[in-house]
Parts: sequence; structure tokens; C-alpha cells
Amino acid sequence: SSGNISFNNPSAPGIHNFRIGSSEPTEHQPDPLRIAFLECQIAGLTSQYSSVIRENIDLRSENIDLRSQLSFSIQKNKDLQTQVAELQYQVDVQQIAISIPDKEFIKEFSSNNDQISADD
Repeated sequence: SSGNISFNNPSAPGIHNFRIGSSEPTEHQPDPLRIAFLECQIAGLTSQYSSVIRENIDLRSENIDLRSQLSFSIQKNKDLQTQVAELQYQVDVQQIAISIPDKEFIKEFSSNNDQISADD
């Protein structure tokens, strides 16, 4: 006949009523050293499992932080590209203004002012 033994392992919470099948007759007591060894193994595996779960949670949190930083950097990059485009436009306008001879610029400027005051 075969028997089963059950035990609760206080060092490995969540593992309850762990059963070990035994091919020995039920009148024989299970080896306490074997039980202690298995309890120790279960506790170690449970601890490793908990560590892996914690590490996974930490990595997910770190991943969320990195995604947030990436989104912020992408937006900042877009803002900087807009500023560069605005500055490039100002440079282009200034280069055009510099290329116009002074007399022509003054003539053009004064005729525009005359039109503006006539339109008022």
C-alpha cells in the first residue's frame, strides 16, 4: 500500500498541505530528514520565485519610467526643431535684407511707409 504525508511549511508561505507519496506501508514513519530537506528546498524555491517576481515588477516600473523619459525627449526634440526652423527663417530674412543695397532698401522702406500712412 502507499501513504501520503502532509505538512505546512512556515518558512514558505503559500505552500500548504504539500503531499509526498510514499510506496512504503503506512505503518512506517516518513524520514524526518527527507521532510526537512524537502521543506528547505521548497522554502528556497519560494524565495527565488519571490525575488524573480520583485525583479520583474522593478523592471516594468523602470520600463515605464524610460518610456516617459522617451516621450518627454521626443516632445522636447519637436520643440527644438520648431525653434530651429523659426531661427532659420529669421536668418534667411536677414540675409535677404543684407543683400539689398542701402539706397534701394531705404527707398523701398519709405515707399512702404507712405503706403501704410495712406491706407490709414
